[in-house]
Amino acid sequence: MAVPIRVFFASASSRATIAARIAEDDRWRVVSDPAFADIVIVSPDDWARLNPRPQAVRSPVEPPVESLTPREFDVLRLVADGLHNREIAARLGVTEHTVKFHLGAIFGKLGASTRTEAVQKGLRLGVIEI
Repeated sequence: MAVPIRVFFASASSRATIAARIAEDDRWRVVSDPAFADIVIVSPDDWARLNPRPQAVRSPVEPPVESLTPREFDVLRLVADGLHNREIAARLGVTEHTVKFHLGAIFGKLGASTRTEAVQKGLRLGVIEI
């Protein structure tokens, strides 16, 4: 069984709108403290982007085409921690260009087009933990 993604709702309106739907889905768990959240939802639109309408048959997240390199794991973990490219570069002792290069490789290997999507897929695949 996959570990649920912890969600914090920053506003009462988004919590009220979505709480019933999220309670029925074991992929998500609502937390009361943003410090323990993987994702902070500010509006119902944020939730819609993260959790599109269910399709008739959901396909599981496919494994990456290639394994991530150790450095790509490092970059993905730091992205999951909320760091920006400049902060990641400083932490790893590389240039921002190198971080962007690694992110491009990560996106390709995970089939992601955004940082958030890469982190979500990394979490679902178990390649990173928060």
